[in-house]
Amino acid sequence: MPRYQNALNYIRDVYERLEAINAEEYFLRSKLETKLLIEEELPLTTLIKILIHPGRDVRVLYLGPNQTSDAQIEVTGHQARAEGWINPVSVEITTAYHEHAPWTRKESAERGFSFGPEGFPSDTRSYSPSKLVSVDQGEGLSEIFNEILTVLRAKYEKKYPFNTILVCAVHHTKPFSSNEWAQLANLLWENLGSKVSFSTYILETFSSRYIWFRKTLREVYVSEVGIDEQNRLFLVPIGHRFPLIYREAAGVYWDNEQLRLHSTIPQDGDHFQWFKHIASVLEGNSYQLILKDETDWINVSHELKNQITESVKARGTFHATAEAGK
Repeated sequence: MPRYQNALNYIRDVYERLEAINAEEYFLRSKLETKLLIEEELPLTTLIKILIHPGRDVRVLYLGPNQTSDAQIEVTGHQARAEGWINPVSVEITTAYHEHAPWTRKESAERGFSFGPEGFPSDTRSYSPSKLVSVDQGEGLSEIFNEILTVLRAKYEKKYPFNTILVCAVHHTKPFSSNEWAQLANLLWENLGSKVSFSTYILETFSSRYIWFRKTLREVYVSEVGIDEQNRLFLVPIGHRFPLIYREAAGVYWDNEQLRLHSTIPQDGDHFQWFKHIASVLEGNSYQLILKDETDWINVSHELKNQITESVKARGTFHATAEAGK
């Protein structure tokens, strides 16, 4: 049975397997394990390197094809606890590349060079080197933008676990400048902003440049936070009802009489962890909890109130935004 691996050990293993592949197989990807290594596991290592941070440790379990997700990660440490990570986190990986990219790889494998995807005629069935229509170093920004837009729109229409991270690995032959990468982030955000339903990383595998889209969340103001007579944590949202929240099977329920959300009875009495859990379940359904100065605290200790308040601050503003990094 597969087991979680230390993130750094997993990264080392992936690169050792990559280095063992000869150049021809790298370009042709005739074996399924080669294709999965390059198009799923390699982008997964890039995501892990982005996430690793002082106080945020990562373990990884690659699942492969025909599973509910491509991989799962566990994020632990004091920073992870403050940020409210709910483990395990599902990771879904997709790729974006020019429609003629397989032909450029074929050229590279057989001839040692390629004219780039723009050098191929639209009807590749009649392709021959003598019919190349142009010499181009690679696809432009507009072409890869359209490919990314297509694959992400398809993914956002599917149902994944509420705490899924979506990774879109960009495979293109022309290195983009920092300005082009920023333009790409802006173009994608203009076309996808309201549709971003999962935390999304669009990344280059080898350069580790990435764009991060936070999911779009609707604000839910909280009028009361408390602990009831059954020792359950409860929240009273203003102007929202969640009668179907039980379908998440996450231990969070809606009380239709009291008009409030509540946890199951904590076995260990850790109400702070339940607050973060309820917040994460709501985020998975595109809602963000907002505490107000007027929020009432019922049977909540000063210590717990401070923990919850600081947790909300640490989670940051969860409106969808685009961030480019490297």
